[in-house]
Amino acid sequence: MTEQTAEALEYSIAHWERLAGNKADKRDELGGKSCALCQMFFFSDCDGCPVKTRTGYRYCSFTPYPAADQAADRFGLTSSQFHPAAKAELEFLKSLRETPSDE
Repeated sequence: MTEQTAEALEYSIAHWERLAGNKADKRDELGGKSCALCQMFFFSDCDGCPVKTRTGYRYCSFTPYPAADQAADRFGLTSSQFHPAAKAELEFLKSLRETPSDE
């Protein structure tokens, strides 16, 4: 993962930490406009995005994101239905962090 991609991943993790912790502000919403990874990779069919690298699918398919998006649409970002889905997305994104290899 490039340094730029790792930085974008950390911004995305911070975004989902705010959402999952019910500490979102007016700039926090769902969708590509508020996702640093989407801003980097969306218009290249997600090629190079660590989400696509992990899942093999573009646009966050087969991740916790679709359930979080649906819960937000139906119940809102502050709902008790949204927060478990947001936490699942947060944990998924954290799992994408690279760990230093043992050499």
